[in-house]
Amino acid sequence: MRASHFLSSVLLAGSLVGCSLVPEPELPPPPSPYTDLPGRTSTLSGVVYDPEAFFFLLANWPSDPEHPEEDPPPALYDGVPFLLYSSVPQAGISVLAPDDSVGGSTEGSFTGSWQLSGVPSSNTVAYSARATPPGREFVLGEAYMDPEAPPPPVTAPMGTYYPTRTLRPIVPHSTLCQLQVATMVGDAGALTAIANTMTDMGTPTTVADLMDTTKTAGVALLWVYAPSYELDIFTIPADSIAAETNMGQLFAIEWAPPDAGIPGQSPMGYMAIPDAGAMSSLGYYAVVLPPKSEVTEPLQVTFNDTVILEEGDFPRPWVIPPVVEEIREGVSFGRVFSFPGGEPPPEDETAEPVPFPESNSQCYPEAPGGMRRRG
Repeated sequence: MRASHFLSSVLLAGSLVGCSLVPEPELPPPPSPYTDLPGRTSTLSGVVYDPEAFFFLLANWPSDPEHPEEDPPPALYDGVPFLLYSSVPQAGISVLAPDDSVGGSTEGSFTGSWQLSGVPSSNTVAYSARATPPGREFVLGEAYMDPEAPPPPVTAPMGTYYPTRTLRPIVPHSTLCQLQVATMVGDAGALTAIANTMTDMGTPTTVADLMDTTKTAGVALLWVYAPSYELDIFTIPADSIAAETNMGQLFAIEWAPPDAGIPGQSPMGYMAIPDAGAMSSLGYYAVVLPPKSEVTEPLQVTFNDTVILEEGDFPRPWVIPPVVEEIREGVSFGRVFSFPGGEPPPEDETAEPVPFPESNSQCYPEAPGGMRRRG
């Protein structure tokens, strides 16, 4: 064999061996017929209003001239629109998780209504709504003040409003959470009454001092309402309710017409009574919290219905769930709703039952006794 032929054979064999050692290229896997779905989200909607102004309007609204003996209509949706006249236009709305992370935020409408989409759905995470004043001067219920019509007979005094966290859990377990309520309070109501009373007690105090985080973690305002099967806005304050707190300074909040001339009244007529067995006829209480650096446990406020009816009477004393909240600086407002208590009357098998409104689509959390707490 010629040397050139031998060399060519060797080179060819070597090249073939080398090719056999090169791995075949990896082909991408075929596309999967399945893919991960985006996280489930909920849409929350509701209204933002000033509950102190709401009561002020209710208490001051004149009687029907054709029926002066009758009280103002108790329902906001059947007569005088107290809720609309106390709504806050274009407020900022955020929903906050327990760790204060923001689940979403939006701006309310000119009418005080708001809708927030894209909040992560959960069966366990309890959000709370936080409302902040609009970045402009405003009038409560201004969207409903027709410039060509006579003004309403009563308007609530205005003041400086503060970001307010509503102490009401929102558990967005369904895709749509309706009738969620955000509250906002200002210095025309209980806050000024508290500052006036603390000043009279020897500690000069302004509302600005109550907002100063070096002096206090803020103020928790808690209003107890009587049981009701109506919509989520209630107009009947609870009477004869006692309260106790595990921290801070407790005040019973009372009300009288602003022109009564009672010392310490705020522009809306609210008064703060230092708790020494004092009891609010409105079921309205305030807790001025110590500085957050001094707090080692959650705030807990318990309520007790002091009305004891005769044996066999129903439904008092009412059952009132306690408020247990982690301390968060600033102003908080909690609407606390009572439930019928005592011994229920014998069941009438012939009577139609009165169901508690089903609230699955409205994301109300469960309450004691299987009913859903609304607040």
